[in-house]
Amino acid sequence: MPIAIKMAGKEIASYDTTTDKVAIKLSDDVSINDSAGNVVLGNSGLTSNVDMSNVVFPAGHVIQYLTFGSTLDGQNTSSPYYYYGGNTGSTSATGTPFGQITLKQSNAKLFIIWTSVLATGSHDTNDMNVFSTFVRYSINNDLSSATEKQLFYELQDMRGQGDLPQQTLVTKSGRVAVTLSNSANDIYYFGMKDTKYGWSAGWSGNYGEGSILEIIEIQQ
Repeated sequence: MPIAIKMAGKEIASYDTTTDKVAIKLSDDVSINDSAGNVVLGNSGLTSNVDMSNVVFPAGHVIQYLTFGSTLDGQNTSSPYYYYGGNTGSTSATGTPFGQITLKQSNAKLFIIWTSVLATGSHDTNDMNVFSTFVRYSINNDLSSATEKQLFYELQDMRGQGDLPQQTLVTKSGRVAVTLSNSANDIYYFGMKDTKYGWSAGWSGNYGEGSILEIIEIQQ
């Protein structure tokens, strides 16, 4: 049985004892205002003048999440080898960024994830075969003067000979936490670097979603 709740003679809510539900009734002039008198919630929902630019989220909250992808392939015979957003790799330490972020806070904390496919063309059958991947980031849009963090490492010891593979394809995924020395609204640019020893190896972008770079800014 519904129970009506009234204020100044008007029904503002009802409680149904059968369904255990409360229904709130808003008239056309009901609204919620902020301290400056601006309407932030009315019958039509949130209004356009809601300002959340100064909202402070709890520490550890994700305040920005960006993804960048590529389906390009690259096979490198040199080490180190750099790959960017607009080509299949280069021996140059400068190039077009793979991704970028405009930071929301100073001294930002980022969580960076890289997922791709390691593709080897040949192995050194008498030695260690080592492959490492680094994320590179810089305030320069050509990635000059970049800082590097290692996030992937693969080792295959071929010194025992035996039944050796002609080629290896394996998902390579790594992640790293980064704390920057920056001001709010600074832009940082990102690229990747491979180093190798022993084998000819690169990456393949035509499996699954290809190569994916994820950049997550965390509330401090």
